[in-house]
Amino acid sequence: MTSRLPPTQGHEKEGAILHALFGHIAKPEHIINHPWSAGNVVFWDNRNTVH
Repeated sequence: MTSRLPPTQGHEKEGAILHALFGHIAKPEHIINHPWSAGNVVFWDNRNTVH
């Protein structure tokens, strides 16, 4: 998981940017909750997954 951003001009805003990004990805519309059953198969693109 990302804990910091690369150094940039204005880096004092780093914490606010990460807070906003983490808040966005944690919204219910961005979360998949699959009730597992026998025989289920689920695929996802791990390059775009936060875990």
